[in-house]
Amino acid sequence: MKLKLYLLLIAFWHLASYSQTLDANNSPTNSGGGGFAVSTSQNVGQSFLAGLTGPLSQINVYFLTSSFTPGDFSVTIYDGSGYGGSVLGTQTFTLTTAPPEGELIIPISSTINITSGNTYTMRLDGISGSGTFLAPGGSTGPYADGILYFANGSTFGAYDLWFKTFVTLPAQATHLNFDGVDDYVALNHFERPQEFSVEAWVKSSSSLQNTILGWGTN
Repeated sequence: MKLKLYLLLIAFWHLASYSQTLDANNSPTNSGGGGFAVSTSQNVGQSFLAGLTGPLSQINVYFLTSSFTPGDFSVTIYDGSGYGGSVLGTQTFTLTTAPPEGELIIPISSTINITSGNTYTMRLDGISGSGTFLAPGGSTGPYADGILYFANGSTFGAYDLWFKTFVTLPAQATHLNFDGVDDYVALNHFERPQEFSVEAWVKSSSSLQNTILGWGTN
């Protein structure tokens, strides 16, 4: 029975739809000293602490319209804090025209898996062209779980980037399908209060009487 149920749950896991969830983020109220340049000769990065486990699906940064030049850009994810860790993946993106000042969405199509509790670093570079489109956080709202990096690895303790990271998580299960012979779910360590209710929505293809919900010997 357990093997059947495990296989059922594994199959359901693969068939389940997936949803994007906000993970790490820093949205300070004081944008401080403006933006840091992202070009072929300059880069800016930010380390962050992952709160979720799963593949990165999107990174949002802040775009400043000043000093913008169309071109190709990239965001690289490193393992650990700074640019010395192993490269987990790189995503390129193109800006042909200046988007409105504000939140710039960078979808991640590469498979870059992160783990809850670990630190990672995003680094933004220009591949061709140049532009300034990242707003760091001011001293009134620094990001406690990371460090700002610029000029190929120098740290800047007074500011942090305005950023958001998103992780793709599997959607919650909605139902189970039993074979009507010996499958069941047991909550062996369920701590119940003095008064509680249980509920089940059941669609049966059989007219036989059997247990739907049980507690102990009841």
